[in-house]
Amino acid sequence: MDNMVSHDRTLSVHKEHELLRRLEAAGFNDKDAQRVIESRDNQLATNIIRLVRGEEVRRGTDPKRARLIMKPNFFGAQEVERHYGYRPDIQYGALDEVPFPEAVLEKLRHSHVLVAMTRMSVVALHEIVGLPYAGKSESFNRLSFARELERKAVWYLVQRYPEEASTWKTWEEQLALLRPEAEVPTARVLIFTIFSHFLETGERLFGDMVRTASCTFSKDADEVSHICVSFDAEGFHIETSRESHRVNKIGLASMIRAVL
Repeated sequence: MDNMVSHDRTLSVHKEHELLRRLEAAGFNDKDAQRVIESRDNQLATNIIRLVRGEEVRRGTDPKRARLIMKPNFFGAQEVERHYGYRPDIQYGALDEVPFPEAVLEKLRHSHVLVAMTRMSVVALHEIVGLPYAGKSESFNRLSFARELERKAVWYLVQRYPEEASTWKTWEEQLALLRPEAEVPTARVLIFTIFSHFLETGERLFGDMVRTASCTFSKDADEVSHICVSFDAEGFHIETSRESHRVNKIGLASMIRAVL
């Protein structure tokens, strides 16, 4: 009778017992079992099955779940379509998984913005929605970062404010403040994040200037300068700052490096 399979089960009692015996022999313990039982949406059990079947194991987060965790600090494919007029998830097929585990999103849901970055350049973004520049847009659009493109749509997790105590420091001194899992976003990523969040929530981020990873090099200068960005009631302010300069009101932007 032990080998009989009920209408609600796919494994016999014998196979269940043998499976559990093999797992315990490999080190599976009571705490492990409890983690599987308590896993949200049965994700751990699903990953075990995918691993056994030779399928790709999900290490990130489903966008629907990410939306619930991060809201209002979330700007996904639906928001891109609503504000910019197209569906990056369908067009490029790269946004079906957020490359950050749930635990990371839960920890950073108040301090970071999760944004689905499209392939649009800053110039194209300006043509679609009319980015509010504090100065002449032509001067900004001539900078190289304004024409940069992503190879595909991608998720970014951008910190909502400058790195702590990052003003009045050189570029190298600012980089030393970053955690191992953090990096500096490009001007394009930061501008897209700032404006997308503003369109969705009405909140302005980065009222004070921050350095980005985007660089410019002038023939008259003997070192690299970084593009600096701020966004206030007048619009976007774009400046440059040499790596060796310490400026009282220029901090450092940062984001979390994707795990996938």
